[in-house]
Amino acid sequence: MDGLFNLEINDNTVRFTPDGRISVADAIEALSGHNDSETVLEIITNENPEILEQCKPYAFKGEDSILVADLAVWDKIMPLLAEHLL
Repeated sequence: MDGLFNLEINDNTVRFTPDGRISVADAIEALSGHNDSETVLEIITNENPEILEQCKPYAFKGEDSILVADLAVWDKIMPLLAEHLL
């Protein structure tokens, strides 16, 4: 199933699911400029395992499952991402 919509940020595409969840890896890559967003996410979730428990797997059309988060979880990830980047 295709996502609800895509958002372009800094020449990166951030995908959303039909129910409005955001692709965590896409958003991290777009906001941080890191091409290896999975490693950044791994560092964040190793330090904050509750985040990983609150994300859900989702397979965009023709792709393997990736982690997506609702707005409440993304609001928890954002400050951790900023802290990691500083």
